[in-house]
Amino acid sequence: MLKHFFNFQRAVRSLRVPKYNIYNFDETGFRIGCLSRQLVFTRTKKQVYISDPDNRELVTSMECICADGSAIQPMIIIAGCVMKEKHFMNNLDDDVLLAVSETGYTNDMLSYQWLEHFNDQTEEKARGQNRLLVMDGHGSHLTKEFMDFCYKHKICPFLLPPHSTHLLQPLDVGVFQSFKHYHQELLEDSIRFGGIDYKKDDFLFSFQQMRNLTFRPHIISRAWKLAGLVPSNPQIVLRQMEVMSTPEPELEFFSENFLAPTISFNDTPKTLVAIEQYSSYINTRLASAIDKTIELSPSVARAVEKRDKGSRIMLFQAKLVEEQLEQRKEIEAIKASRRARGNKQVQKYGVIRAGDARLRMIARDEAEDRRIELYNIRQEEKEEERRAVADRKEERLQKRQAQKIALNKRLIERAAKAKAKEEVEAAKVLEKARKKAEREAKTASRLASTQ
Repeated sequence: MLKHFFNFQRAVRSLRVPKYNIYNFDETGFRIGCLSRQLVFTRTKKQVYISDPDNRELVTSMECICADGSAIQPMIIIAGCVMKEKHFMNNLDDDVLLAVSETGYTNDMLSYQWLEHFNDQTEEKARGQNRLLVMDGHGSHLTKEFMDFCYKHKICPFLLPPHSTHLLQPLDVGVFQSFKHYHQELLEDSIRFGGIDYKKDDFLFSFQQMRNLTFRPHIISRAWKLAGLVPSNPQIVLRQMEVMSTPEPELEFFSENFLAPTISFNDTPKTLVAIEQYSSYINTRLASAIDKTIELSPSVARAVEKRDKGSRIMLFQAKLVEEQLEQRKEIEAIKASRRARGNKQVQKYGVIRAGDARLRMIARDEAEDRRIELYNIRQEEKEEERRAVADRKEERLQKRQAQKIALNKRLIERAAKAKAKEEVEAAKVLEKARKKAEREAKTASRLASTQ
């Protein structure tokens, strides 16, 4: 074990690696919908438990921390072969890499792609100096391509002794436990408010919050310290080994009387049952004082004060719970919206940065908006064309109706003229007949007079 610390210090000195160029890299897995086992002690025989979504899908996060307290953006590996829009509808940093594999765990190709990502994130900070990468001896870290890339870019791998990462690896010693603790907290919070379908998109939605709570400078620096590397202190690890080698003490069994709760009326009640016990005590003392059997004492005033304080605290907590419920409703609405419109494919296989994926989504949305806009324009043009055709038809119909009316008018006028002409002709004929009759009458009268 001491040889490991000696080799590490020799590598740092011989390669002249400054503190800001010392890194530790490792993977950690999450069963995204599984709560860790919890023990619930009750005073009854009734079973009490929290039912989790039991989603055992594996998500792997490839993390890397620096000895100066910083961390680079991770690579998140999900099981499957397709990355969808809903996997990026969250607050993941733009430089976070998302990848897919059949098992949800790393492989040779993904480890190599992570190394390229590591180089992109740290090359400028390195200023051309050597970088020391502390890691375990997993097979995907020891491929020829991985090692060639390391030596080409001044990345010096430093392998940890086998079966010792739980003591010597900073990420395992001081970071991943907190990381999974916050995952359990967020999962339990989701379950308590009815989230029984915790899936990959929900995990990714809360991932950045978990990571921001975990990868803080003081936590990272403490992890390097607990591993005995920066600052160099092998005794921390050696003392931990001594503790681990000490046999565990036998469990002590306690009687029910030991576990039975005691009531102290000098403490602020924190549950409704405790407040009821305080109220019962106060009422009993007041009744005794009225009956003049037991006089009131300062302890009663303290109990009243503590009960009122506990009641106010519970009212305040109820208000907080109400606000949490409202927030949870908003989160559920966001989840429903994300799942309703986030099933479009972003990329199949490979890796992609969250920022690049969102740019694709924006470009796709803009293209979709343009298609919708063009479609609406075409529909408006067609509608205008249909209205123009209808207007032309209406105009032709009105013109035909006007022509028909004019024709009928002309026909009526012609008929009237013909009738007037016939009447004139008939009048002329009658006048001629009258004149003829007059002439014949005159001729007849002359003949009669001559005879």
